[in-house]
Amino acid sequence: QTTIMSQGGHARFRLAIGNKSYSSWSLRAWLAVKEATGEKGFEEVTCLLAGAGAPADKREEARIRLLEFSPTGKLPALLDRDIGETVHESLAIIIHLALSFPTSTLLP
Repeated sequence: QTTIMSQGGHARFRLAIGNKSYSSWSLRAWLAVKEATGEKGFEEVTCLLAGAGAPADKREEARIRLLEFSPTGKLPALLDRDIGETVHESLAIIIHLALSFPTSTLLP
């Protein structure tokens, strides 16, 4: 499959997630983006979770990195470069993708 590109020459979507093994919300968003855009249709960024899962000495560093990708400091966060907006929360991401790709199988 080909990469879905934005006008700037980057992948249209950038998904910032936590560890897929520990964050079911991140996994749910990742599966939805992969289903909607294909294997190479998005850029994936994995961030250390800044909460209880992060070592105490890494929490501030993790929080600062999260803010680079998510203004709320929460994951998952999907940047849609075509509209210049970041969508937060896995269900909102799924709805956004379903509206962007109406022929996808994300929603019944």
